Amino acid sequence: MPRALPRLLRAATAVAAVATTALLTTAAIPAPPSPPAEALTAPGPVQALQVSPVPGGGARGLGLQVSWSPPVQNEGALRTHYDVEVRDHAGAVLHSASTETTTSAPVYGDYCVAPFTVSVRAVSRDVDESRSEPGPAVLTTFGEHAPCALTMSITAARAADGRVHVRATREAPVDPFVSGPCTLATAGRVLWSGTCGGYATTQDIVVGALPPGPRELALTTVAPRGERTTSRTTLR
Repeated sequence: MPRALPRLLRAATAVAAVATTALLTTAAIPAPPSPPAEALTAPGPVQALQVSPVPGGGARGLGLQVSWSPPVQNEGALRTHYDVEVRDHAGAVLHSASTETTTSAPVYGDYCVAPFTVSVRAVSRDVDESRSEPGPAVLTTFGEHAPCALTMSITAARAADGRVHVRATREAPVDPFVSGPCTLATAGRVLWSGTCGGYATTQDIVVGALPPGPRELALTTVAPRGERTTSRTTLR
């Protein structure tokens, strides 16, 4: 028995080495690659895009609601949503949202910054939301270019106490819902600033005494669309 013991130990060691090698070899085998994901096809354009007026939105409000039909081409899409965007005449975003229905929520803007550009596109998605593929945007416009002008003419006179009285008169077209910031200045120095327009067709501005002698006064108004208009008069 003592002579057989070394042989048994050597045999056990050899078996353990073979088992360890087998385990290492097995662990080194890479996992088979995953099958490639099926391509997600972009949807086609939405159909029958329509924009309808809706009431509300305030004194200068212009309300709209957008509707459409699903794209004809939408192969392989597990889920589809729609991106809706509305921009004003200058490109500023008034509304941006996604929906899984084919009708937007009501959107309200200022008619002074119309017309609005409406954009709708379909987007295909995987069921697990891991991938998405947008389709082409379909565009239309809504609303008309409203003048929304804010133009004033001015006259000026010195009062007995030395103060200067300026009368600003609204010029046509007069929209009572249109107003904007205005500034009265002379030689680059601001004498007064406030708001012009609205329901009032005339506006009286009183500023402190100015040195004697003629000087030019300028009233600058800014309309809702950003247009600046300057009216001038000479104070004697």
